[in-house]
Amino acid sequence: PDPILFFDEVMLYEDELADNGIAMYSCKIRVMPDRLLLLCRFFLRLDDVIFRIRDTRVFVEFGTGEIVREYTAKEEMYKTVKQMLAVTREDVPSMMRDANKLATLMPVVDYSLERLVEA
Repeated sequence: PDPILFFDEVMLYEDELADNGIAMYSCKIRVMPDRLLLLCRFFLRLDDVIFRIRDTRVFVEFGTGEIVREYTAKEEMYKTVKQMLAVTREDVPSMMRDANKLATLMPVVDYSLERLVEA
């Protein structure tokens, strides 16, 4: 319910990997009156090998000084993801470039949550 004072998404890095996939690193920031949310995402598709997503989310509560960092690593073999997408009615090539849609299909391989509270 907080009003969003500022929002932006910045693509920090993108490479087509010599036509063998894609690597992207992007950051989204949302600032509200009492808090800040940041999502940094690395997405890798290495054709015929693997899909990989690395998300780092940071939450800052201005009033308390609390900072929470959540790291999630997801990955799946290329062949497995392609098989999962084949049964959908979606456009498979475009889906294979969409990290948001792929993230729901891929299992978590690493996770951590850290919390820092100002003393």
